[in-house]
Amino acid sequence: MSSESARLHSVLRDKTRAEALELLGQRGSMSYSELQRLLGIKHTGKLNYHLKVLGDLVEKDKDSDRYVLSEKGKEALTILGKFQGIVQRRPTGIAIIGGLMIFGGAALSYNEIPTLLGWIGSKSNPFYVFGLSASAASLLLWLGMIPCGIGLLYSRGWAWPATISVLLILVLAEALETVFFISLIPASVIARVGLSLVVSATYGLAPSLVAVVLAVYYLTRPRIKTYFGKGTTAS
Repeated sequence: MSSESARLHSVLRDKTRAEALELLGQRGSMSYSELQRLLGIKHTGKLNYHLKVLGDLVEKDKDSDRYVLSEKGKEALTILGKFQGIVQRRPTGIAIIGGLMIFGGAALSYNEIPTLLGWIGSKSNPFYVFGLSASAASLLLWLGMIPCGIGLLYSRGWAWPATISVLLILVLAEALETVFFISLIPASVIARVGLSLVVSATYGLAPSLVAVVLAVYYLTRPRIKTYFGKGTTAS
């Protein structure tokens, strides 16, 4: 390894500095405050330190007083691995959500297939149309989780809105299924057993709701939106 490569490796092995170059590669130019906000740095001294270590990889545009990549900075992105001119350092949370979407979608799809086949063979059931439609819709939803997860792992821009949509539909579908299940319980049974039956019926919805809220909250953070090209550049 040459001395220049060794220096580059030393500079960019820090996640914050690598993300700073990535952001500049995405946006072209950024103000000091934009860098500080999107990098999540509270103290200016810390940002000043990282800019100093980056050295000649970053420079200030004399006219706009905004930070831009120097020619060496652009070469650094190429050396580290070019993806449409930007180093893609996948956030850990995206890797986790993407993996769970793929695994969860595959597992749920596998479990739903017998249910769907069961409804196909139950034409005499009074709830045949509803059950068959609900099972088919569920299978399509579970299968839809898989490409969303793959898209997240490969940093595809479409995966961001698609994943949020699928997660919200997932919670809505579970809520409707729970309401339907409760509606089938005779009022006399509910009166005899009490609220414990309703609580038990809705118990499974809580973990899914919490997981979706956390995932959507994470996906809508400014840095994550920027990672998928959904952020806006302040004027």
